[in-house]
Amino acid sequence: MAPNDSVTADVYADLGLERVVNARGNQTVLGGSRLSPRVLAAMESANASFVDLDALLTRVGNLVSEILGCEAAYPTSGCAAAMALGTAACMAGDDQELIAQLPDTTGMRNKVVIQSPQRNEYDRMPSVAGAQLVVVEPRDWEASLTDDTAAVFFVASYDGRGGSVLLSEAIPMAHARGIPVIVDAAGSVSPPEAMNEVVSTGADLIGFGAKYFGAPNSTGLLCGRRDLVRAAALQGFIGFELHGGNAFGRGFKLDRAEAVAVLEALREWRSGGYESVRDSSNARADALVELLAGTSGITARADAEFGRAVVTFDPASTHTAETVAAALSECHPPIWARVEGTELAFQTNTLSDDDLGIVATSLRGLFGS
Repeated sequence: MAPNDSVTADVYADLGLERVVNARGNQTVLGGSRLSPRVLAAMESANASFVDLDALLTRVGNLVSEILGCEAAYPTSGCAAAMALGTAACMAGDDQELIAQLPDTTGMRNKVVIQSPQRNEYDRMPSVAGAQLVVVEPRDWEASLTDDTAAVFFVASYDGRGGSVLLSEAIPMAHARGIPVIVDAAGSVSPPEAMNEVVSTGADLIGFGAKYFGAPNSTGLLCGRRDLVRAAALQGFIGFELHGGNAFGRGFKLDRAEAVAVLEALREWRSGGYESVRDSSNARADALVELLAGTSGITARADAEFGRAVVTFDPASTHTAETVAAALSECHPPIWARVEGTELAFQTNTLSDDDLGIVATSLRGLFGS
């Protein structure tokens, strides 16, 4: 490699950008995840040569399905892509004419039912495939399942929220009508057994965000029924290239190194990686609380359940969670934290040990300590 081809020690500074101290956790807008040496090494190995990508995706999916105990799995470009491709599978199946017709769903079952308490910013993904999202109140959920219903949509972390029909109750009701159930389980990966638990519900399709278990920001998994997972693959970028060039999901491309990284990250997550992240996150939370001890105007506590430090503000203080978060974002380097009501939370799984001092110094400075 020629000297001018070397990568700078600080690629962001070289681009005229400032790195962010990420105290928000695995957020897409900040890059999602920090890859471990093991995952990076696997990606470097994959990058060294080429491979039949269809065969690679299939093989990775087969190995993932053995780990999670599902019929089939398929790596995707994030959980949102898994939801869009899964919806397409429920509407068009493996019919190449119908696949080519999407997102025009004329003549197809095209309604996807979601309960109002489970609405979130990501439930737009079924409509990306051309589905019509039907929002109903929990009391009307069963009655809303008609001959036009292609699937029902659930969010794993919102199960039972606002009195919504439970997933365990909804699955048999939907299956009695021949309607598949799609579950957005993006962040339901901790502890690792949580993934198997979602799979064991009997939902037909489940999406996971792979960034949450240490894979790249741009990766995910679609798991579930073999026929629907296969149909979803036909809707995607490989289906586009190999089966007529008409699949709507051409833009949901996954690199060979990313596909390998999903498998390697999942293996690491389930062989001590989760425990390592949990323990180091809690240790950093404790350390941050100690660094903030004695700062006037605030009280800091460690939250071991979520691996974070939480700061509350004295009632007499002129500072609020919002004003402090805004001030921290203007620091150099900027610090992004989570505003949660009247509290400010610092997720520590995405902080380095050096970041702790930066956070503490900046926060104490705002309070004149």
